[in-house]
Amino acid sequence: MNKFIISENLKIKYAINLMNKLGERCLLVCDKKKLLGTLSTGDIRKNLLKKIDIRKEDVKKIYNKKPIFLTHENFSYDRAKEIFIKKKNEILPIINAKKQVIDIIFSHDFLKRSNKKTIYRKDVSAVIMAGGYGTRLEPITHILPKPLIPINNIPIIERVMQNFLFEGINQFVITVHYKAKLLEAFFNEFAKEKKIKINLIRESKPLGTAGGLKKIGRLKKDFFLINCDTLVKYPFLQILKTHKYEKNAITIVTVKKKFQVPFGICESDENKNLKLIVEKPVNFHNINIGLYVMSPLVKKFIPKNKKINMDVLIKNLLKKKIKIGIYNINEKNWSDVGEWNSYNLARKKINDVE
Repeated sequence: MNKFIISENLKIKYAINLMNKLGERCLLVCDKKKLLGTLSTGDIRKNLLKKIDIRKEDVKKIYNKKPIFLTHENFSYDRAKEIFIKKKNEILPIINAKKQVIDIIFSHDFLKRSNKKTIYRKDVSAVIMAGGYGTRLEPITHILPKPLIPINNIPIIERVMQNFLFEGINQFVITVHYKAKLLEAFFNEFAKEKKIKINLIRESKPLGTAGGLKKIGRLKKDFFLINCDTLVKYPFLQILKTHKYEKNAITIVTVKKKFQVPFGICESDENKNLKLIVEKPVNFHNINIGLYVMSPLVKKFIPKNKKINMDVLIKNLLKKKIKIGIYNINEKNWSDVGEWNSYNLARKKINDVE
């Protein structure tokens, strides 16, 4: 990514040479990764007509200081596509809250992606927790385990894995317990069909949403952890880059969600005199959607063969002053299918797209 970033103090001539070398028609102008603008071949041509001396003048004389960008919170594939098609942009920077560039998307890569062969990353793994009983989806889970319940004819777990495969992640570790034999048969068939390797970890007893991690021995690098009822369509590697940049032990992926209190709220002083009444106030909260990036070092804080959920593990780590970060994504990029109301909403949402 850094090779496409230049300083505003770079001579225009060197920027042109870099474009030719990289085969790109647009670069980002940054100050220590903080986005300042973009420089395109169009900017250069326009200023050449003004007879600017490209050997003496700096990029800051000609670059676009009002670039179009997306934050990781408002990113969606539809939004990116609209920018590339309608705005005719060559480049789309993705920035964080500090306006630092965390990823760069080029139009030619993005628009041709569906026709290109996916390049898989051998250094990134996804761990999927699929051992729960799925009690919120009863009675169907008396027959089928939750991961195999179909959404528009495709099992939930297959949709979870497809989202990772689309992003070039094909190394999977999956924990199973409830109806393990059914799940193992499905995963063996799926692995053969997709020509991928799936490492199955069978829990002899339920270990919660984090306990099964202790049984996974071969993860040496930062990895994704996701619940099997969480569907996320997002460039996962953007999350990983931010996780590493911030040097987090865990990065929790969240969605900002609106909650409205259906009653009037009365605020009083210590003598119970009314100070203020707010009718049906609206609050926004970052909610945990069940997707994380984790350092393998976290495993040493997980008790062996004991049930522990992620919320308890995170509280324990916070007490030890271990760094945990938040990464917000747009609610449109996430669907929860853990209970019937959200399952039906997800099915409609997916049906509208497909």
